[in-house]
Amino acid sequence: FASTWSIGKPDQVFTMAKPFAVPADMPKGGVPYKRFRVPTGFKEDRWVQAAECRPGALPVVHHIVVFVAPPGEDFFPGNPKTPVLSGTAPGDMPLLLPDGMGKKIPAGSDLVFEMHYTPNGVAQSDQSSIGLVFAKEPPKYDVFTLPISNPRFRIPPGADNYPVETTYTFHKEGLLLGFMPHMHLR
Repeated sequence: FASTWSIGKPDQVFTMAKPFAVPADMPKGGVPYKRFRVPTGFKEDRWVQAAECRPGALPVVHHIVVFVAPPGEDFFPGNPKTPVLSGTAPGDMPLLLPDGMGKKIPAGSDLVFEMHYTPNGVAQSDQSSIGLVFAKEPPKYDVFTLPISNPRFRIPPGADNYPVETTYTFHKEGLLLGFMPHMHLR
């Protein structure tokens, strides 16, 4: 793993306020997702053109998803008013948007780090970060990341080539920039 930022030197880095103690052993049912709010302190809207999440304890951070929580909006997974800013998971790349595209962080917003930890036998302390590169001017296109998932499926033991589906209907024209297939258990 690179020791430098893939997106170049960030304009600003946000880090979880306190370290989280990841246990050495996996509790029954796994470590529940942990969420940490980090205020941006932005006095004006900011547009992000690149973002990169950096685990503080790489061996035990399975994935990070960072959401934008505008003032007055309650964060909860799936709330379209608290969109995904960026994230990382094994094999994922940082957010790198072309010129003219950006993700908006409204003034006064918080960032919500959603953390999935996987203990590995050694207790560790995690304090993950996200680096942001801001667009030089307001973009022509507002990029929106939407998780489309089916969290309730269960593959029967021994099943071969078991199909799982989910759908999403777009309500206006859009351009797909990428996908991030992601699984947890096999």
